[in-house]
Amino acid sequence: SANTTGLYVQDEITLGEHWLMNLGVRRDQPSQDAGATSPRLGLIYKPQAQTAFKLLYGEAYRPPNAYERYFESDTPGGMRPNPNLKPEQLRSREFVVEHALSAAQRVVFSAYRNDVRDLIAQEYDSVADRLYFANVGNLKAYGSEIQWHARLAYGLRARLSASWQHAEDEAGQRISNSPARLFKANVSMPFFHDVWRAGLEVQAMSRRQSWQGTTPGFALTNLTFNAPRLTRNVEVSASIYNLFDRRYFDPAGEEMAPENRIEQNGRNFRVKLIYRF
Repeated sequence: SANTTGLYVQDEITLGEHWLMNLGVRRDQPSQDAGATSPRLGLIYKPQAQTAFKLLYGEAYRPPNAYERYFESDTPGGMRPNPNLKPEQLRSREFVVEHALSAAQRVVFSAYRNDVRDLIAQEYDSVADRLYFANVGNLKAYGSEIQWHARLAYGLRARLSASWQHAEDEAGQRISNSPARLFKANVSMPFFHDVWRAGLEVQAMSRRQSWQGTTPGFALTNLTFNAPRLTRNVEVSASIYNLFDRRYFDPAGEEMAPENRIEQNGRNFRVKLIYRF
């Protein structure tokens, strides 16, 4: 048995006509760990109504879950427990600029750095032929992102975002399964008397490191039709994922040796029906 008690307090302070400060602190006290106090700080400057500059700082932590700490499988290549796992701890700094180009368009730029301490990751004990979770060390990630949102004529909505990041371990090596570049585009519009809405989405990702070698980058297209109010109580949506049936892979962990990548789904479909009563 285990339990966690948490307390969170937040306050917003107006410092002047153009300045705002947001302060917060959270205390978590799990029964199996020492607990942690996590502060948050946001300083916001609005020189004009359509523009805002933000400086953000925050800390967080994640205690190991029951699977990471206690799971055991006494077979060759199985798992051994590690009850001495420590929580992961995160420190984040971010600078954000938001600007409304018009009443219907907005751009957001952000630059950030995250530092993780006592990262929990799966390791392999070659002597015992067992996998286990351990605190493998520290890592840092820094990058930037730009977004554009628009609500255009005839109910057309569009979103674009592009991001760049670099994540490395203590030795300065890029970590696995961490793409350097991401791109997302989404456009949607109503049709059939605004009862239905069609959305087209493109997601692209650069290559990623695996435990041995690299996994190629890819771009996927998804198509969705949605009727949020087909009738008063019924919502229907239908989606086609990986519309052009692209072949792509995700990096494999070391436990999958000798494989270093895993093929993902080709074209697939989903239909969803929601009835409210």
